[in-house]
Amino acid sequence: MLVKIRPLLRGDRVSDTMSLWLNGKLMPGDLARLDPRDRGFTLGDGLFETIRQEDRWLAYLDRHLARLRHGADFLGIPLIWTDAEIETGLDALIEAERLNNAAFRITLSRGPGERGILPPAVPTPTLMITAGPLPSPAPPARLVVATITRRNEASPLSRLKTLKLSGQYPGAARGAAARRR
Repeated sequence: MLVKIRPLLRGDRVSDTMSLWLNGKLMPGDLARLDPRDRGFTLGDGLFETIRQEDRWLAYLDRHLARLRHGADFLGIPLIWTDAEIETGLDALIEAERLNNAAFRITLSRGPGERGILPPAVPTPTLMITAGPLPSPAPPARLVVATITRRNEASPLSRLKTLKLSGQYPGAARGAAARRR
């Protein structure tokens, strides 16, 4: 599977492809490959964190990594990279792409597995870090207090940023289906 991210502003120019950090290695995005049996891709079996970078500073990095590590532990996904190694990957992307302001996504999956829902006895996790441009500032907004939420607060996953959001937002799929009609 090809992972390609485009375009990203780098200084004055736009890059057609950019680097990413996959399983501990910095590589061009157009050369990156994920195993098609990766459970994050096939079953949403994984976690993610999105980190804002402004002026080369990664906002709340320690909190993001703590939440990623907690979620991985809760789901039984081995996070075999240390926080220092993940930070090295982020720094490598910043240097390779000359990034000053970007949004980074750290995605951790359980890795490849056989068909079916049972996880592999000995998982081989996949860790990928990508970067993209920061979104444009949102226009002014009005405050609305919600009395009903769609998040399933009873789910033990409600505090984790999993790749599979359907269990956290049970009404979202029904709402999306209704909008398509």
